[in-house]
Amino acid sequence: MYPSLEGKTVVITGAGTGLGKAMALRFGAEKANVVINYFKEEENPEETVK
Repeated sequence: MYPSLEGKTVVITGAGTGLGKAMALRFGAEKANVVINYFKEEENPEETVK
């Protein structure tokens, strides 16, 4: 949908759940390089990374 995002790098904070996770998944689907950060240890960012 956004070919200009391919190969770009984005940094998303709070990517373990909610809106941050949704954004990380969408940017990944658009073939951007996604760097995620999360605060709480209870969150499971491994699912987002996959």
